[in-house]
Amino acid sequence: MSTLKKILKHPLAVWRDINPSARLFLISNGLFGLFWSGWALFFNFYILGLGFDRQFLGLVSGMPSFAMLLFCLPMGWVSDRIGRRRALLIGVSVLILGFGLMALTSDPNLILLGAFVGGVGDALFVVSVSPLLAGLTKPQNRSMVFSLNMASMTFASVFGNYLAGQLPGWLEAGLGLAAGSGDSYRAVVVISTALSVVSILPLFWIVMPRRAPEEEPTQTQHLTTSGKMQDILLNKSVWKLVVPNLIMGFGAALLIPYLNLYLVDRFAVTDAGLGTIFGALSLVIALGALGGPRLERLLNSRVRAVVASQGTSMLFMLLLWLSPSLPLAVLGLWLRGAIINMAAPLWDAFVMDQVSPKAQGTVASLQMLTWQAGWAIGPYISGVVQERAGFNPLFLTTTVLYIIAISLTWFWFRDHDYQPATQTSPVAAEAALGK
Repeated sequence: MSTLKKILKHPLAVWRDINPSARLFLISNGLFGLFWSGWALFFNFYILGLGFDRQFLGLVSGMPSFAMLLFCLPMGWVSDRIGRRRALLIGVSVLILGFGLMALTSDPNLILLGAFVGGVGDALFVVSVSPLLAGLTKPQNRSMVFSLNMASMTFASVFGNYLAGQLPGWLEAGLGLAAGSGDSYRAVVVISTALSVVSILPLFWIVMPRRAPEEEPTQTQHLTTSGKMQDILLNKSVWKLVVPNLIMGFGAALLIPYLNLYLVDRFAVTDAGLGTIFGALSLVIALGALGGPRLERLLNSRVRAVVASQGTSMLFMLLLWLSPSLPLAVLGLWLRGAIINMAAPLWDAFVMDQVSPKAQGTVASLQMLTWQAGWAIGPYISGVVQERAGFNPLFLTTTVLYIIAISLTWFWFRDHDYQPATQTSPVAAEAALGK
C-alpha cells in the first residue's frame, strides 16, 4: 500500500496545486473528448450513408478549417476584448449548434452552413484556450497544465472511441435501424452532439483571477502590447514565434493525415489492424504530452525541450518511412507520436509567456492561422503527389520542412528560458524599442 501511495502522491499533489478554475477547464476538456468521440468516429460514415459522395464529404470536412482560416485572427481580437471565459462559452456553444445542424438535416446547403458555423465557433474557442490557461497558471506549473490539457482530451477520446464503437450496434438493435444506414449513424452523431453539451457546464464556474498590483504590466508595456492588431502584426518577434509553426504545419499536412493509407499501401494492414494501431497511438500521444514537463525540467528550458523532442522524433519518422517490416514501422509511428507531442503544450506555454495578456488572444490566433494555412492546401497537394509518385517525396519534403522549422526555433530562441508575461518579454522589449 505504501508503494501505491508513493505512486499516487505526485499526480495528486500536482492536481491539488492547480488553480481550481484550471481544473474545471481540464474536466470540461475531458468531457468534450469523451462525448465528441462518436462524432469524430462516425461522421464520415453518416455523410456517406445519406447518399452523398466522397467529394461532398471532402468539402464538408474542409469547411470548418476554411472558416477558422477566415475568422481565427478576428476571433483572437474578440477573445482579448470579451474575456476568456465568455469567449469559451460562446465558442463551444456555437460549435455544438453548428455541428448539431449538420446532424439533424439532410439538406447539403444546411450541412455546409453548419460546418462553417461550427468552424467559426471552434476558432473562438481554440484561440481562447492558451490565454485562459496562461492566466490560470503559475510559471512553475504552466507546462504541466498545458500538457494535462492535451492529455485529458486524448485519454478521454480513447475511452470514448471504445464506447462510440458499440453505439451503432446498440441503436440498431434497440431502435430497429438498418445496419450501416445513414439513420443509424445519424443517431450516433446526434447523441454525441447532445451529450457534448455537458462539457459546457464546468465553464460557467471558471473565475479568472485578478492580478496583484505588482504583477500588472507597466504603462510602457501596456502601450506596446495593448492588443492593437496592427502593432502585433508589425512586430518582428511575433512572426518569429509563428513562422516555424507555419512551416511545420505545412510539413505535417502533407503526411500525417495519410499515415493510415501509407501503412495499408506499404504493408497491407487490415481495417481491424489500423484500429488497433491508431488506438494505441492515441494512448502514447497522451503519455508523451505528460512527459513534456519532465523533459523541460531535465533540460532546464522549454525551448531546449521543444527542439529536443521535435528533433528526436525525426529519427522515428525516418524509421516509419524506411522500415522493411510492419512492427518496426508501427514502433516508429508510436514513438514519433509520443515524442513530438511532448513539444506542443510546451511551445504553447512558451508563446504565451512571451507576450502580454492583452495580446495573447491575437497571438494565439496567429498560431492557429499559420497552422491551418498549411492544412488548407497540404492535403490536396499530398493527394496529387501520392497519385503520381507515392509517399517517398512526401516523407522527404516533410523531413526537410521539419528540419527548417526546428532550426529556426533553435536559432531564434535558444537563449530564451521561460519568462512570465508580466516581466519584459522579448516581444514587449522589441516593441518598446520601436523595432
